[in-house]
Amino acid sequence: MRLLMTVLHRQWSKPNPLVPRVFPPVLRDGVIVTIDWDTERIVSEVPFDSPAGHCFSRHALFLASMVGNRVVGLRDTARSALVLTHGLFNDLHTIRASKRGFLVTCSGTDAIVEVDLAGRTVWSWLATEHGLDRTSNGQRRVVRRWEDYTEAPPQTAQQTTHINSAEEVGESIVATLFAQGAVVEIERSSGRWRRVVNGLMRPHSIRARPGGWVICDSGANGVVLLERDYSVAAIIEHGFDWPQDAMVVDAEGNRLLVLDANNMRIVEIRLSTNRVVKEMRFPERWKGFALGVYPEEWPTLDALPGAVQAGEGRGYDGTAERNR
Repeated sequence: MRLLMTVLHRQWSKPNPLVPRVFPPVLRDGVIVTIDWDTERIVSEVPFDSPAGHCFSRHALFLASMVGNRVVGLRDTARSALVLTHGLFNDLHTIRASKRGFLVTCSGTDAIVEVDLAGRTVWSWLATEHGLDRTSNGQRRVVRRWEDYTEAPPQTAQQTTHINSAEEVGESIVATLFAQGAVVEIERSSGRWRRVVNGLMRPHSIRARPGGWVICDSGANGVVLLERDYSVAAIIEHGFDWPQDAMVVDAEGNRLLVLDANNMRIVEIRLSTNRVVKEMRFPERWKGFALGVYPEEWPTLDALPGAVQAGEGRGYDGTAERNR
């Protein structure tokens, strides 16, 4: 099994207002790593600007640039690219496949934007439009759909939810709200939402698993297994320090991989016995962000197209769809 891991070199660094931003940013703030999990060997390291979430679809590998505020779609040959931007893209976190394309969580604008494979916005949800409009210090925040936030540096203190992952379930979306310590379920048609999990501490990365969900309770250093109805099935704790991502990688729901960010390691846990069966450590300078499993037919990523390296490429900016 081959894994793809996105790595940030400066994940929690504060933006410096005295240093002018270069857009697109210089590609030096992260790498995309390919790992042969069976042999615990790093196969390749490809530089990329602040890589965060990623997902494979039938057509492409999509990568989010957290600071660059763009999505790069690599075709199945990994030799050509489509670069997508959107006015609400800021502090990008996860990308997850949906029936109509993929969901992008935009922590910097407290938003979820769903984009189809042509780059068109087909749905979006702003927390500030649905009662979640107060920052941690009580100030009211307004996010305007028609404004362009792609040049603004990420500012967690100005966010109301720091929404950081989203998954499609039927006609709804489930998402993690970092600031509220909650998982919410959002009705697509109306935008109405309800809390389905409370009491988490800085959650990240909700993912589907057979019969339920996996979520990283990062601030509590645990991985929570939820049933389909969001009740807690188990809490996994193995000396984690900020589990950033976790995923079940087998159809039986027994093999759990955990990206243990501050311990700089990936751990495989056999859920039937709650035992660690494998552990792989990576360099201390790496801040692991997200894991994925390569489809068997995909070539190993060992380079990026020249257009991506130059910050160029055929793009789409979503301007006409910002009122959705």
